[in-house]
Amino acid sequence: MVRIRPIKSSRGKMPSNVHHLCGISPVNKINLPKFELQKAYKKHGAKKVAEIFGVGKPTVLRNLREYGIPIRKQARPCIKKKRVCAVCEKTFSLAPVYLKKKNGGTYCSKKCLGIGKRGRNSPHWNGGGTRKQKDGYNSPEYLEWRKNVFERDDYICCSCGDAKYIQAHHIKSWSEYPEPRLAIENGITLCKECHAELHHIIGWGGNRGKYQIIKGKGK
Repeated sequence: MVRIRPIKSSRGKMPSNVHHLCGISPVNKINLPKFELQKAYKKHGAKKVAEIFGVGKPTVLRNLREYGIPIRKQARPCIKKKRVCAVCEKTFSLAPVYLKKKNGGTYCSKKCLGIGKRGRNSPHWNGGGTRKQKDGYNSPEYLEWRKNVFERDDYICCSCGDAKYIQAHHIKSWSEYPEPRLAIENGITLCKECHAELHHIIGWGGNRGKYQIIKGKGK
């Protein structure tokens, strides 16, 4: 497409009806071919289409509006903001949209997030120590009780007779019956599979004397 040459008066000045930059009269507007314009606009943006046709971007937008071609919204430039990681003290950039999220702009990576959420900073922090440690599961008395139960049952499962992955099961619940916790009569040796099957049947807690329903299968 050839540009229209600027119109000059006899005195060498631009007429009043001609734009002072491009030299094109508003009466002589540049109309681009609709089919070629629509085809180019599907692949490129308005700025690139203007370079292809050798016209300005406003001319392309005007032709798009006149032909009824939908104009795509131009994405705003994303200005990233710098933050310092709370763990490794590394400077990193982050888009503003991520700063609104939880822990946004605090950690530079998932690795630092995992390190930063350990210990007292964890949302699941309960004062230190696991439930088993608080309840006495790892105490020397409990370990001695488990050993005595295993020795009494010859280190085999009382349900299937298997000697692999054996566990000591409390007949009466550990949490609801604190007195017979360490009584040998309150324990029975079960393998891992039979122990899980038993709890699947009788549930957890309460008087679990129902262990008799599977006891004796292997013996």
